[in-house]
Amino acid sequence: MKTVTEHKALVSRLNLMDDMFFHKVTEYPEACQEILRIILKKPDLCVKHCQTQRYLRNLDAHSVILDVLCTDESGR
Repeated sequence: MKTVTEHKALVSRLNLMDDMFFHKVTEYPEACQEILRIILKKPDLCVKHCQTQRYLRNLDAHSVILDVLCTDESGR
């Protein structure tokens, strides 16, 4: 079993590119929205739905894996 110090050391090395960390962030849509607004430089971004690793198959083109569904002020 890991100690509190070992857990803190692990967490301090994580960033949003780590699946485990991003999965936790998407559990809080408001936090996820704020982070994405900053990263994407879109202050009008609105998170509609969070679901990590949602696989969408497409027979005509490339399939995708999505984590967050967002829209901007213009509905895009």
